[in-house]
Amino acid sequence: LIAKFIEQVLEAEINRLGLPWLCFKEARIRTGWRKSRLSDVYVVTKDQVMALLDHSAVCDTPPLLAVEVVSPDSVKRDYRYKRSEYAALGIIEYWIVDPPKKKVSLLVLEEGLYQETVLTGNQRLTSPTFPELMLTVEQVLTAGNLN
Repeated sequence: LIAKFIEQVLEAEINRLGLPWLCFKEARIRTGWRKSRLSDVYVVTKDQVMALLDHSAVCDTPPLLAVEVVSPDSVKRDYRYKRSEYAALGIIEYWIVDPPKKKVSLLVLEEGLYQETVLTGNQRLTSPTFPELMLTVEQVLTAGNLN
């Protein structure tokens, strides 16, 4: 539910700003020669989408933004493996949404390494990709509640 909410919010922001981008949920990103990772949400340019359609269903170039929602079985994968692979690939912005810890780690690539900002509660996600986005950690985490 959280990934779907984020996808909807980012799609709405893309449409509001008239950007030539698209948002995908549960799609693959190539992170190595014969390796790809399933991303919960990512944003790509329309040119990247055309390349996806022409070749495989795997994004071969770095998305503008990748988002992972942590689950009990994905903690090490999301925080360690994907973090290093996404940095090596050159993904400029990476969000790690962690519902059990009630936080979002917003990572921005600078000189090959991610600079991390940990956000909680009513703090706004200050996204370089979407600087006008008005979205708080609380809104993101509440999207996962069924009640």
